[in-house]
Amino acid sequence: MSVFLCPKCNASLGEVGPTGILEEVCSRCHYKFQVLKGRLVDRASEQVVLRRETPGRRPEFRRDYELRLELPDRFEVLSLTTSGPDDQIPVRKGDTVSFVHTMRGDRAEDLIFITDHTTGERFTLGRIGANARNRAAGIAILLGLGTAVFTHIAGAAPAFMLVYSIAVMLGTGLFLSRRLAPMQELPEDVQATLSTRQDLLEKKRQMMLQRDYIQSDLRDKSATISRLRELQGKMRSVGLQAYESRIATMDRAIATLASQVALDEQLLTAYARNISIVEIEYETGDAVSSIAPDLSEELSIKFDELRQLEEQHADLSRELEANAEVEKLLRPG
Repeated sequence: MSVFLCPKCNASLGEVGPTGILEEVCSRCHYKFQVLKGRLVDRASEQVVLRRETPGRRPEFRRDYELRLELPDRFEVLSLTTSGPDDQIPVRKGDTVSFVHTMRGDRAEDLIFITDHTTGERFTLGRIGANARNRAAGIAILLGLGTAVFTHIAGAAPAFMLVYSIAVMLGTGLFLSRRLAPMQELPEDVQATLSTRQDLLEKKRQMMLQRDYIQSDLRDKSATISRLRELQGKMRSVGLQAYESRIATMDRAIATLASQVALDEQLLTAYARNISIVEIEYETGDAVSSIAPDLSEELSIKFDELRQLEEQHADLSRELEANAEVEKLLRPG
């Protein structure tokens, strides 16, 4: 299960559960997001001509879409429009896709992007707060025009009328863009709980990334040990004295690699344990706003132990890289 990151500030927000729905407020930027993830069961796309080509004028097009997403307990239909004639969302029926919106309360507002998890493609369709900025701009323009009319009736000089109206319009636009943005005001206790949960989720995400790297490293190192032992066997079978020093070099390389493989296995055990601890605390996060002091101390110890193992792993990696004769053996080709 992958962690959804805030599109605004890249903080870890949550994981899409069995319902296929995630709705979460970011504890940093306070924007609220909705993720709908499921199987695309139907897709319709139609090119619409807005203006036909005439001498001196190019044609204009838009493309209308209707995407039908299957969630565990219902279907969601997303209708949207893109500019231009080209198909900008080439998702396929049967693919696992997700729709990501900002939310105002319980209502979806800005469609930000669609992700096709089957192909790994992401299709950016909007910007965070775009609808709020458009509404703010419309109100600001009306207020600016109203201000111009009022100052004109009041007999103000044209230069003052222009400058004052523009100032009112810009100030109103900036103010309303912020006020109308789909952001949530959180009580202090809710903010603390949310921040704790999302910090735990970020720890889990970082450990999962590092765990995946260590798993890959373990596979590579184990395969290299097998390759070196096979090569040693061939050298010994021909019985040439010239190979003795190279066999000894391989012994040293294998010993160093075996140490790193053993450390990889320790790290994977530690990651599995710490990820489980974080998951337990995350899943009970709705009931408590902070980690108990005694548990917090234990967690700190566990993470210190993990960091020590990671440092040992890095030291062994540097030792391998610094050993020219071993590095030559390990270099592909």
